[in-house]
Amino acid sequence: MVLGVVGSPASARQLDPGPPSGQDVLPEEVGNDTTCPVGTSSFLVKPVPDGESAHNVDTVGQIVVTLTSDTQTFDFSISGPLAARQVIVHSNVTANRYTYDAGTGFPSGVAFDTHLHAPIGNVGGFYDITSIDFCIIPSPYNGTGTGTA
Repeated sequence: MVLGVVGSPASARQLDPGPPSGQDVLPEEVGNDTTCPVGTSSFLVKPVPDGESAHNVDTVGQIVVTLTSDTQTFDFSISGPLAARQVIVHSNVTANRYTYDAGTGFPSGVAFDTHLHAPIGNVGGFYDITSIDFCIIPSPYNGTGTGTA
């Protein structure tokens, strides 16, 4: 009798999107070609500057992103009648998608979250963030960026 061990190729990567966000939403590792779903509008932040940066969404609202470069995590807050349904965090290698819907406890999206990141890299830390795609929906309930939409 011959016994063998079947293993995956050395180049195969175990998917590890990392820990949940501050709102306790688990990220899902997705490909860098992932786009916003139908029914949302894409708002791309690229490049993502270190520290706090404000980004106007047309004349309707604003997204404030605060990137902490030493941990490669960021927080966001949305003001105006908008909410995020998904946030896709891109790196040079892969991306994480955070989904804010009924399945994650946020049926109308969110106006803020904290500690979002790209997937965990091969050396243990998060991959560097190259862009953030906010998948925005209208929300008549949010005007301050201080709660769920």
